[in-house]
Amino acid sequence: MEAALNNLITKIDALGKRLDGIEAKLANGVPAGAPAAAAPANASAAKKEFDDLIEEHLVPLVAKTTFSDVVKEQLNLMIEVARDISAFIGMAAASKKPSPNDLPKLLAPISEKMAKVSEYANKNRADKYFNNISAIAELSPCFGWIAVEPTPAPFIGDTIPSGEFYTNRILMANKGKDQAQCDWSKGLISFFKEMQQYVKRVHTTGLVWNPKGAEATAPAAAKPAEAAKPAAAKPAAAKPAAASGDAKNALFASLNSANLTKNLTHVRDDQKNKNMTAEQKQALAAKVQPKKAPAPARNSLKPKGDPVLELRGAKWMVENQFQKYDCTIDDTEKNHVVFATGNVQSGLTVKGKINAITIDNCKKSSFVIDDVVSAIEVINSNDIKLQINGVAPSINIDKCDGVQVFIQDECAKNVQFYTSKTSSICVSVPGATPEDDPVEHPIPEQFISSFKDKKLTTIEASHV
Repeated sequence: MEAALNNLITKIDALGKRLDGIEAKLANGVPAGAPAAAAPANASAAKKEFDDLIEEHLVPLVAKTTFSDVVKEQLNLMIEVARDISAFIGMAAASKKPSPNDLPKLLAPISEKMAKVSEYANKNRADKYFNNISAIAELSPCFGWIAVEPTPAPFIGDTIPSGEFYTNRILMANKGKDQAQCDWSKGLISFFKEMQQYVKRVHTTGLVWNPKGAEATAPAAAKPAEAAKPAAAKPAAAKPAAASGDAKNALFASLNSANLTKNLTHVRDDQKNKNMTAEQKQALAAKVQPKKAPAPARNSLKPKGDPVLELRGAKWMVENQFQKYDCTIDDTEKNHVVFATGNVQSGLTVKGKINAITIDNCKKSSFVIDDVVSAIEVINSNDIKLQINGVAPSINIDKCDGVQVFIQDECAKNVQFYTSKTSSICVSVPGATPEDDPVEHPIPEQFISSFKDKKLTTIEASHV
């Protein structure tokens, strides 16, 4: 009896140690089924450092967002994305790297949330705080570094200027007027710059995986912050059961007082089913035929074709990319041309010098280009961000709405813009000194024409 009791105590101790190990894994974001020796020593440190960035920069920003419920809601959603990234870092440290086909599936929940963050800018264009909303929307693609190899930190650096465009707007509009707004914009941009430095130190060539770890599985998504729920009303104390006779009388009295038959319609003899003709029955059946359930709504923005990113001869084809923020072309030559068409909510980076690039029928996408020999064309596209790091002689914009072009001083010296049937086209150039804010120049879209000496003269309209 004593031997059996000692054996049972030994098993209980072993089980307790095993449960402690599982609890420690869960606390570090490691799947419970992963072997204890799989996670490297710095796995929890990498995750904790990222968590510290969230707590230091993003969480305090929510308390400062008292000026708009919409901005606060969008910011909370972005914090969910950041926490999902943190959980993914912890999972990767204890897991083997998945195949290129499986990785997008694991990242799908994060990509969906990132897309929702970006959609706020399109749904709230008339909002008073549109610059704040756009800043968050343009900076959220920075989280795409988690799928970028081998240069995730430079990817963040290339994406930050799109959001900085709007934070600079906030600074210019509120300088000397609303210091809280200035602090808010600086706090937002500081998180992403600190995240870039973190990625540069910890994930230099891409997200760190564990070759000896378990199979990768998607971590649990971060839960949204819930508002405090009102206290549930206490159930009324049960009354003693009435005598059966009294209960029946009370029930019938209640039914009679409700006058349940007052809205019923009298059915004539010729309206009864047994007295109807075949034609009348058929007509009645057609009237009461149940309606078909509406077809589930489809995402009208999603391209219909398959995504393409390949070199065909001397032409790079980038087609039908959807919510793909890390498309990159780095093997370029001077005679190469890039043709991007049908891309939605995506980002393309073209490194090196190319002959030309055409952007056709794209929506809510960004393009970062080094140098172009001949021309850049943007056609039939909406909500486009175009950043030129080098030079380009001409930029043609036709039948577009909402195109923002970012150019450097060297490009501004010689570039020419050709526009037709466009609206909301804006060009941003650096300030007089590196410390100065960028300067925006809207391209005119309204003109005044008049006859002088029997010749038609046209000038752009000036609004003061």
